[in-house]
Amino acid sequence: NGSVEKGDFMTVENKSFSRLTDRWRICQNCRIGRWAFKHVFGRGSLPADIVFVGEGPGVSEDVIGSPFVGESGQLLDLAIARTKLEGRYFITNLVACRPCDKEGGPNRAPTDREVENCSDRLQETIRIVNPKVVICLGKVPEKHLAEVKWLKRYRTYFMYHPAYILRQGGAKSPLFRQFVNQLRRAFRNAKDI
Repeated sequence: NGSVEKGDFMTVENKSFSRLTDRWRICQNCRIGRWAFKHVFGRGSLPADIVFVGEGPGVSEDVIGSPFVGESGQLLDLAIARTKLEGRYFITNLVACRPCDKEGGPNRAPTDREVENCSDRLQETIRIVNPKVVICLGKVPEKHLAEVKWLKRYRTYFMYHPAYILRQGGAKSPLFRQFVNQLRRAFRNAKDI
């Protein structure tokens, strides 16, 4: 269903996002699209001040159809809550289907071709969300988005992926506190733009 939080009415952005998900739900440009349980498009507010971009859905996200719902997503949600700042945000990924090498196989990073095949969807998603700030989570989104021309119209931050923070001790680690402080700055900057 796209997993967007919708109020009592459909905004222009909601309608545009529904059209996007209807069009991309049948995408099989990559083999990962052929065996994806669900295409995962995003969750959050439309429009939003901030867009988070991860690399791709994991097993939980593939089953539920929403990004960042596993342990990494819980840590991201906790970090956002710890900023104690109000702000509308939207979460998506470089690719909409779980990257793996065979149906039911282990997660892996998306290939260059998979990212390229999904780049129009990502660009259109960000255009619909109309953020002031884009936050790329992890090395894979940074690698693929650092030099992308259309992204330069947004203030862009490159931060650690929550999965990396989990491996460094999670919410009790100094890295988590640093991450929360970075998010706080990003949310404040989004308000000032």
